[in-house]
Amino acid sequence: MHKRIGPELPARISPATLAGRHLFATNLSTDLVTGAFVDGPISVQALQTFRNLVAFVEEAGGTARDIAQITIYLIDGADLKDMNAAYNTVFTEAPFPTRATVIVKELVGPPGVRIETTAHAVIG
Repeated sequence: MHKRIGPELPARISPATLAGRHLFATNLSTDLVTGAFVDGPISVQALQTFRNLVAFVEEAGGTARDIAQITIYLIDGADLKDMNAAYNTVFTEAPFPTRATVIVKELVGPPGVRIETTAHAVIG
């Protein structure tokens, strides 16, 4: 059995799902209170996206250190430097997740979306 983590969405999608001790999450730069897309430069979008991920893990009873793997999708390789700065602001304690960063042609989402992540955490 699994449990939805994060806010309810209008679409038939869960922002995160807890299955046993395993948390699976996919997210964009979204305000978790209002559900509104947080637009802006990659530094703003990435910081919001990574903070959302940590919020999902914390709601499931874990910490950022429980995040085992992250895949980051960017639409522009020029965003890598500022995305890394946001990542380093949020992920400050080892063990750090394994990570892949992929540059894609486009992302499905609101106009202006520059980043999407998928992640897997093991809680506890």
